[in-house]
Amino acid sequence: MKARDTRRAGRFIQSQLSPGRPATLSKSAFARSIGKCPAMVTKYIARGLPLKDGQVPVAEARQWLIDQGITISDRAVEPPKKRARPKPKRKKKAPVKKKPRKNAAVKAPPKPMGRPRKEVPKGEETMAEAARRKEIAVADKHELDLKQRQGALASVAEVNAFVAGMIIFARDILLRIPGELRDRLAKESEPAKCEALVQTEIDRSLDGLAEFKNVA
Repeated sequence: MKARDTRRAGRFIQSQLSPGRPATLSKSAFARSIGKCPAMVTKYIARGLPLKDGQVPVAEARQWLIDQGITISDRAVEPPKKRARPKPKRKKKAPVKKKPRKNAAVKAPPKPMGRPRKEVPKGEETMAEAARRKEIAVADKHELDLKQRQGALASVAEVNAFVAGMIIFARDILLRIPGELRDRLAKESEPAKCEALVQTEIDRSLDGLAEFKNVA
Protein backbone atom coordinates (compact mmCIF):
# COMPACT_ATOMS: atom_id res chain seq x y z
CA MET A 1 0.00 0.00 0.00
CA LYS A 2 1.27 3.44 -0.87
CA ALA A 3 2.09 5.96 1.82
CA ARG A 4 -0.33 8.47 0.28
CA ASP A 5 -3.23 6.04 0.60
CA THR A 6 -2.27 5.33 4.20
CA ARG A 7 -2.30 9.02 5.07
CA ARG A 8 -5.67 9.50 3.37
CA ALA A 9 -7.13 6.56 5.27
CA GLY A 10 -5.80 7.93 8.57
CA ARG A 11 -7.30 11.35 7.96
CA PHE A 12 -10.65 9.86 7.02
CA ILE A 13 -10.74 7.59 10.06
CA GLN A 14 -10.00 10.52 12.34
CA SER A 15 -12.71 12.59 10.68
CA GLN A 16 -15.24 9.77 11.11
CA LEU A 17 -14.30 9.25 14.77
CA SER A 18 -14.71 12.93 15.60
CA PRO A 19 -17.69 13.83 17.81
CA GLY A 20 -21.02 14.03 15.97
CA ARG A 21 -19.98 11.58 13.25
CA PRO A 22 -21.72 8.18 13.08
CA ALA A 23 -19.49 5.14 13.81
CA THR A 24 -21.67 2.81 11.77
CA LEU A 25 -23.72 3.32 8.63
CA SER A 26 -26.23 1.42 6.62
CA LYS A 27 -25.13 -0.21 3.38
CA SER A 28 -26.59 2.52 1.20
CA ALA A 29 -25.19 5.34 3.35
CA PHE A 30 -21.76 3.72 3.40
CA ALA A 31 -21.92 3.27 -0.37
CA ARG A 32 -22.56 6.99 -0.80
CA SER A 33 -19.66 7.83 1.53
CA ILE A 34 -17.13 5.90 -0.57
CA GLY A 35 -18.59 6.84 -3.94
CA LYS A 36 -19.90 3.38 -4.80
CA CYS A 37 -23.30 1.86 -5.46
CA PRO A 38 -25.07 -0.30 -2.83
CA ALA A 39 -24.64 -3.39 -5.06
CA MET A 40 -20.85 -3.04 -4.89
CA VAL A 41 -20.97 -2.76 -1.11
CA THR A 42 -22.95 -6.02 -1.01
CA LYS A 43 -20.21 -7.70 -3.08
CA TYR A 44 -17.54 -6.31 -0.74
CA ILE A 45 -19.40 -7.73 2.26
CA ALA A 46 -19.43 -11.13 0.54
CA ARG A 47 -15.64 -10.81 0.12
CA GLY A 48 -15.07 -9.95 3.79
CA LEU A 49 -16.03 -6.32 4.37
CA PRO A 50 -16.77 -5.89 8.14
CA LEU A 51 -20.49 -5.89 9.04
CA LYS A 52 -21.99 -5.70 12.55
CA ASP A 53 -25.70 -6.12 13.24
CA GLY A 54 -26.58 -5.15 9.69
CA GLN A 55 -24.53 -1.92 9.97
CA VAL A 56 -21.15 -1.20 8.42
CA PRO A 57 -18.44 0.02 10.89
CA VAL A 58 -17.06 3.00 9.00
CA ALA A 59 -13.44 2.99 10.17
CA GLU A 60 -12.93 -0.77 9.89
CA ALA A 61 -14.67 -0.98 6.53
CA ARG A 62 -12.62 1.87 5.11
CA GLN A 63 -9.42 0.29 6.31
CA TRP A 64 -10.41 -3.04 4.79
CA LEU A 65 -11.08 -1.40 1.41
CA ILE A 66 -7.70 0.36 1.51
CA ASP A 67 -5.98 -2.90 2.36
CA GLN A 68 -7.71 -4.52 -0.62
CA GLY A 69 -6.42 -1.74 -2.92
CA ILE A 70 -9.89 -0.46 -3.74
CA THR A 71 -10.08 3.22 -4.60
CA ILE A 72 -12.58 5.07 -2.44
CA SER A 73 -13.60 8.67 -1.91
CA ASP A 74 -13.20 10.72 1.27
CA ARG A 75 -16.82 11.86 1.60
CA ALA A 76 -17.85 12.46 5.18
CA VAL A 77 -21.34 11.27 6.01
CA GLU A 78 -23.45 13.56 8.12
CA PRO A 79 -25.88 11.99 10.58
CA PRO A 80 -29.37 11.74 9.06
CA LYS A 81 -31.54 14.70 9.75
CA LYS A 82 -35.07 14.32 10.87
CA ARG A 83 -37.57 15.43 8.30
CA ALA A 84 -39.94 18.11 9.41
CA ARG A 85 -43.51 17.02 9.32
CA PRO A 86 -45.59 18.99 6.87
CA LYS A 87 -48.06 21.28 8.49
CA PRO A 88 -51.65 20.18 7.99
CA LYS A 89 -53.57 22.39 5.60
CA ARG A 90 -56.38 24.31 7.12
CA LYS A 91 -59.72 23.71 5.56
CA LYS A 92 -61.36 26.83 4.21
CA LYS A 93 -64.68 27.53 5.76
CA ALA A 94 -67.58 27.76 3.38
CA PRO A 95 -69.09 31.25 3.18
CA VAL A 96 -72.18 31.60 5.32
CA LYS A 97 -75.23 32.84 3.44
CA LYS A 98 -76.99 35.65 5.14
CA LYS A 99 -80.62 34.98 5.84
CA PRO A 100 -83.09 37.73 4.88
CA ARG A 101 -84.60 39.60 7.72
CA LYS A 102 -88.14 38.65 8.59
CA ASN A 103 -89.24 42.23 9.15
CA ALA A 104 -87.62 43.58 5.98
CA ALA A 105 -90.07 45.43 3.76
CA VAL A 106 -90.66 43.88 0.34
CA LYS A 107 -90.79 46.44 -2.47
CA ALA A 108 -93.74 46.11 -4.82
CA PRO A 109 -93.05 46.15 -8.60
CA PRO A 110 -93.56 49.54 -10.28
CA LYS A 111 -96.97 50.10 -11.86
CA PRO A 112 -97.07 50.61 -15.66
CA MET A 113 -97.68 54.17 -16.86
CA GLY A 114 -100.81 55.08 -18.87
CA ARG A 115 -104.01 53.14 -19.41
CA PRO A 116 -103.84 49.38 -19.15
CA ARG A 117 -104.24 47.55 -22.46
CA LYS A 118 -107.12 45.16 -22.88
CA GLU A 119 -106.07 41.61 -23.58
CA VAL A 120 -107.43 40.23 -26.89
CA PRO A 121 -108.77 36.65 -26.62
CA LYS A 122 -107.09 34.08 -28.78
CA GLY A 123 -108.72 33.70 -32.22
CA GLU A 124 -110.02 37.30 -32.32
CA GLU A 125 -108.39 40.01 -34.44
CA THR A 126 -107.41 43.41 -33.15
CA MET A 127 -108.71 46.73 -34.45
CA ALA A 128 -105.50 47.29 -36.42
CA GLU A 129 -105.77 43.88 -38.10
CA ALA A 130 -109.44 44.48 -39.02
CA ALA A 131 -108.64 47.91 -40.52
CA ARG A 132 -105.82 46.46 -42.60
CA ARG A 133 -108.03 43.63 -43.88
CA LYS A 134 -110.68 46.19 -44.92
CA GLU A 135 -108.13 48.28 -46.82
CA ILE A 136 -106.93 45.19 -48.74
CA ALA A 137 -110.52 44.22 -49.68
CA VAL A 138 -111.33 47.74 -50.97
CA ALA A 139 -108.15 47.80 -53.07
CA ASP A 140 -108.94 44.38 -54.60
CA LYS A 141 -112.48 45.55 -55.51
CA HIS A 142 -111.21 48.67 -57.28
CA GLU A 143 -108.67 46.57 -59.21
CA LEU A 144 -111.39 44.15 -60.41
CA ASP A 145 -113.66 47.03 -61.50
CA LEU A 146 -110.85 48.57 -63.55
CA LYS A 147 -110.08 45.28 -65.34
CA GLN A 148 -113.78 44.79 -66.11
CA ARG A 149 -114.06 48.29 -67.65
CA GLN A 150 -110.93 47.64 -69.70
CA GLY A 151 -112.42 44.37 -71.08
CA ALA A 152 -109.78 42.19 -69.45
CA LEU A 153 -112.30 40.60 -67.10
CA ALA A 154 -115.77 39.05 -67.70
CA SER A 155 -118.38 37.90 -65.26
CA VAL A 156 -119.28 34.25 -64.78
CA ALA A 157 -122.74 34.82 -66.28
CA GLU A 158 -121.28 36.25 -69.49
CA VAL A 159 -118.89 33.32 -69.85
CA ASN A 160 -121.69 30.79 -69.32
CA ALA A 161 -123.89 32.49 -71.91
CA PHE A 162 -121.04 32.53 -74.44
CA VAL A 163 -120.28 28.83 -74.00
CA ALA A 164 -123.97 27.85 -74.19
CA GLY A 165 -124.44 29.81 -77.46
CA MET A 166 -121.37 28.14 -79.01
CA ILE A 167 -122.65 24.69 -78.10
CA ILE A 168 -126.04 25.37 -79.69
CA PHE A 169 -124.43 26.78 -82.81
CA ALA A 170 -122.12 23.74 -83.16
CA ARG A 171 -125.08 21.38 -82.69
CA ASP A 172 -127.06 23.06 -85.49
CA ILE A 173 -124.13 22.81 -87.92
CA LEU A 174 -123.50 19.13 -87.17
CA LEU A 175 -127.18 18.25 -87.56
CA ARG A 176 -127.29 20.01 -90.96
CA ILE A 177 -124.40 18.02 -92.48
CA PRO A 178 -126.25 14.69 -93.13
CA GLY A 179 -129.15 16.34 -95.01
CA GLU A 180 -126.84 18.44 -97.20
CA LEU A 181 -124.52 15.57 -98.17
CA ARG A 182 -127.11 12.82 -98.57
CA ASP A 183 -127.89 13.32 -102.27
CA ARG A 184 -124.37 14.18 -103.36
CA LEU A 185 -122.84 11.16 -101.61
CA ALA A 186 -125.41 8.89 -103.23
CA LYS A 187 -124.27 9.95 -106.73
CA GLU A 188 -120.56 9.31 -106.01
CA SER A 189 -119.06 5.83 -106.21
CA GLU A 190 -115.43 6.73 -105.56
CA PRO A 191 -114.33 6.81 -101.89
CA ALA A 192 -111.88 9.67 -102.47
CA LYS A 193 -114.61 11.99 -103.76
CA CYS A 194 -116.90 11.03 -100.85
CA GLU A 195 -114.10 11.88 -98.37
CA ALA A 196 -113.51 15.23 -100.12
CA LEU A 197 -117.20 16.16 -99.83
CA VAL A 198 -117.30 15.31 -96.09
CA GLN A 199 -114.03 17.16 -95.41
CA THR A 200 -115.33 20.27 -97.19
CA GLU A 201 -118.45 20.34 -95.04
CA ILE A 202 -116.45 19.87 -91.83
CA ASP A 203 -114.12 22.75 -92.73
CA ARG A 204 -117.14 24.98 -93.38
CA SER A 205 -118.57 24.06 -89.96
CA LEU A 206 -115.28 24.91 -88.21
CA ASP A 207 -115.14 28.25 -89.94
CA GLY A 208 -118.63 28.96 -88.68
CA LEU A 209 -117.57 28.18 -85.10
CA ALA A 210 -114.57 30.51 -85.44
CA GLU A 211 -116.80 33.30 -86.66
CA PHE A 212 -119.12 32.80 -83.69
CA LYS A 213 -116.15 33.18 -81.31
CA ASN A 214 -114.94 36.33 -82.98
CA VAL A 215 -118.40 37.86 -82.85
CA ALA A 216 -118.67 37.11 -79.14
